[in-house]
Amino acid sequence: RDRSNSFSPQMRRSNSFHLGLRKVRSFVAGGMRREMSFRMMCEVTTRVKKDIATSVNDAQYALKARGMKWWRKIHGGNAGIPPPFNLIQCVWTFIGSMTTHAILSWMNEAIAARSAGELTLIFAPLGALTTLQYNLTAAPPSQPRNALFSQIISMF
Repeated sequence: RDRSNSFSPQMRRSNSFHLGLRKVRSFVAGGMRREMSFRMMCEVTTRVKKDIATSVNDAQYALKARGMKWWRKIHGGNAGIPPPFNLIQCVWTFIGSMTTHAILSWMNEAIAARSAGELTLIFAPLGALTTLQYNLTAAPPSQPRNALFSQIISMF
């Protein structure tokens, strides 16, 4: 066997030359890849920053629009002053409120009698509630859900 060619300095030099050339090529290609990936990262970062800025601006605009809508709503929107009541409406409001308070007083006496005076109804907010429900039936505070929740909250 002739092994002299496989271990010759000439052969070693050419193999190392090719290995070195591969390393240089991969280094240059790697540098190009790094440069391209750096550019891509810069573009992506820029895009993400713009998207975040757009999202923040959209959220601020939506919040401002919602706030303005709420502000108009609490100031009555475009609603005008309701027309004044005539005498018949005032009488029916009085009769309805008095009947409601009489029934509630009777219920309060029945509850107090059955619980030996430990439980009673809270009447403080009921005067305003019955007035709202009989006078301003279309107003949001006199709607059943608001009336019920206001009574529950007033108990605490």
